[in-house]
Amino acid sequence: LTKIPNCNSFTVHSCDEFLHQMTFEFDYLVFPIATDVIVSLEENDKHDKNDKNTVKIEEVCGSPIDLSSYSPGTLMASSGIFPSQTQGKEQNECKGSIMIAKINLTNPTSPLTFTTSFVDYKGKKHTSTTNVTFKAIDNEDYFENEGVRKGVLLSRYVVLLRTFLEDIHRKAQEPSISLSSGIIFGKKTNDLFGKNFVKKKTPNAALSKYKEVLEKFSKYYEKEEKEIDDVGLYLWKKRLQEYITASDDAIYKANNEKDDVYDVEGDDPVEIYKRVKENEYKYALFGLSDDYTTITTLKASKNSDFKYFLVDLSDTSCCYAIYNLEYKTENGEEKKCLFFLLWVPSAAKIKQKMLITSTKSSILKLFPGIIEIHATDKGEIDKDDIIRREKERTDKN
Repeated sequence: LTKIPNCNSFTVHSCDEFLHQMTFEFDYLVFPIATDVIVSLEENDKHDKNDKNTVKIEEVCGSPIDLSSYSPGTLMASSGIFPSQTQGKEQNECKGSIMIAKINLTNPTSPLTFTTSFVDYKGKKHTSTTNVTFKAIDNEDYFENEGVRKGVLLSRYVVLLRTFLEDIHRKAQEPSISLSSGIIFGKKTNDLFGKNFVKKKTPNAALSKYKEVLEKFSKYYEKEEKEIDDVGLYLWKKRLQEYITASDDAIYKANNEKDDVYDVEGDDPVEIYKRVKENEYKYALFGLSDDYTTITTLKASKNSDFKYFLVDLSDTSCCYAIYNLEYKTENGEEKKCLFFLLWVPSAAKIKQKMLITSTKSSILKLFPGIIEIHATDKGEIDKDDIIRREKERTDKN
C-alpha cells in the first residue's frame, strides 16, 4: 500500500471501525482517482479600459494545499482526489470536501473560464477548460444545493472564529470584524507575533463588540442548521457557544484585570508556594515543561476574585494550581485555607492528562500541609466545599 501514490493512512480505534473501513471504505480510501489536481480561474483584473468585465479572486476556502506558491488564479490544488461512497437522506449525497471561492465580478452574467489539470492512475496528464455562466440572482444569498449552502455557512464560521482568535492573540485594539463590517473574507490577520504585534491588554470595547457579533452569528447559524438539516452541524454550533462563553470570560478578565499578574514564568515552584502561603500572591499556576520533564511555574496573581482564578484555568490544557482562600469562622474569625488543585479538563490531550496526573505526587511533596482537590470541570471547584474540608481538618487537629 505504501507504493500507491497518495494512499491514505490513519488510525482506527475499534474492531467495528476496522471492519467497516475494510469492508465498505477500503477502495475509496486507498486508490485516488486523480493526483496533482489543479483548478484555476482565468482572472481579468488588468483588463482593457473598454472591457467592462473584471474577474478577481478575493478569497478561497477549502483548498487542501496552501496556494501562495501557485500562480495567480489558482482556486484549488490537491495531491490526490479520492472517490466517496454515496450516502445521506436520499442516498444521492456523498461525504467529502468542498471548496468555496469568493470572486469579484463587475458583470455577474459574463462567462468565467475554468481550467482543470490532473494526472490519472496511469500517469497521464489531462487538461480541460470549461466556460461557466451564472444566472443573475436578485437575492443576496442563493444556493444551488444544500451542500453549497453548508459550505458557505462553514466558510463564514471559520473566517469569523479564526479572525476572533487571532485578534485575541494579537491583543488587537479594535476588532477586525464588527456588526457594521460583517465577515471579511481575504483579510489577512495571521501576523500573530510579528512586527505588528501589540503587547497591550485587549480593550473591553473590542471584546464586547465581538460578543455581539458571535451572538448574532449564532442565531444565523441556528437558522441555517434547520434549513440544511445536517446533524454534523450540531457539533460546530456547540463549539460556537463555547466561544461565546469564552468571550464572556475574556470580557470579565478585561474589566477586572489590574496590575496584579507577575512575570514568574520558570521561577522555582517552591519559592512561589511560599509567597502564596505568605499571601504575597493569591494564587499560582504550574505546569509541565515543553519536554514534559520538569514542573515549572506558569503564572502568579494577587487578584482576590475567585472567579478570576477560574477564568485563568484553560479549557484545553492541564495544570496544577495553589490558592490561598480566605474565609470567616462562625464567630467571625478570619482564617486562611491553602488548597492544591489538579486541573485536568476533558478537552486536554490524552498524553498531557496522563503525565500531569502521574507527576502529581512529585509536586505535592513540595507543598506540605495543603488540601488537595481534583477537577475536570470548573463547576466542580466549590469554594464552600473546600472551606468545609478545611474546617473538618482543623477540628481534627
